[in-house]
Amino acid sequence: MKVLIVAVLVALIVCVSGDTCSTTADCTSHGHTHCGGGSHVACVHHLVLGQCECTTGTTGQTCNTKADCADCSNGRNKHCVDGECHCSRF
Repeated sequence: MKVLIVAVLVALIVCVSGDTCSTTADCTSHGHTHCGGGSHVACVHHLVLGQCECTTGTTGQTCNTKADCADCSNGRNKHCVDGECHCSRF
């Protein structure tokens, strides 16, 4: 039971401390999240909240959900952002 409480608290802290967003424009306008190395910031939705994350850019594949996207290389997470598939930077 204690482990569950700790896990919930950690998840809550991560959500609150990160840069939340509803659109990718929110991420670029606040200027808090900076990406480098050929990646760019995108608003990636996790359950209810959007989170500003660095992605490697569009894969050229269109999507409605991340399930429409092909798997990313090197175990990176796939995301559907603004109707296009992206891979997380890390």
